[in-house]
Amino acid sequence: MLRKEIRDAMLRRHPGVLDKAIQNVEESPYQFNLQHYLDRARELRQHLTELDTYRHDILEMDQSTISEIRSYHHPPDGVHETMTSTYLILGYKECELTEWSDIQCLLGRYGKESLMREVKNADTVNMTDQTASRVDELQSKFTSDKIRAVSCGAATFYVWNNNMCDKFSKDNADGKQSKASNEAPATPASTKGRKKNKG
Repeated sequence: MLRKEIRDAMLRRHPGVLDKAIQNVEESPYQFNLQHYLDRARELRQHLTELDTYRHDILEMDQSTISEIRSYHHPPDGVHETMTSTYLILGYKECELTEWSDIQCLLGRYGKESLMREVKNADTVNMTDQTASRVDELQSKFTSDKIRAVSCGAATFYVWNNNMCDKFSKDNADGKQSKASNEAPATPASTKGRKKNKG
């Protein structure tokens, strides 16, 4: 029953539910038997905490800040690139974000489709190497200070974009390192011609 509870909590990815499941296992006489699940649940809880920290400033924004970004007819340098990066992280295709009017349309959504709601539900597990590389390419032309000088709201998204990409890269590296440590060392024959996956 405890194993099912902690597995279900990890699938739900809800911090409160996860905390309760972790506590129940820790207080049970079966903690040793369920240590593998407990370790994974704690890692996931830390992951969710980091995501919450990154998006805090965005979720504290007034809707008027979003409206201000949307109101630009010709956005200052870096604003279009920053908001394109944000929507790429949220899973949109770049072909849907080419024109500033495309971004304006998305910024105007409310309810479940609002930008705030999408950022609240965003997770690096849904990102790809291609997305992270493209965001880095778009934002590397600017600095957070340069973006902040023209739009404080856009600068907040700029920082979030960078944090999400950094976390994605770190999680990928940790995952590959963990996987490698659980596998037998490769023989010279099996490593021949293997290319390092840059991610």
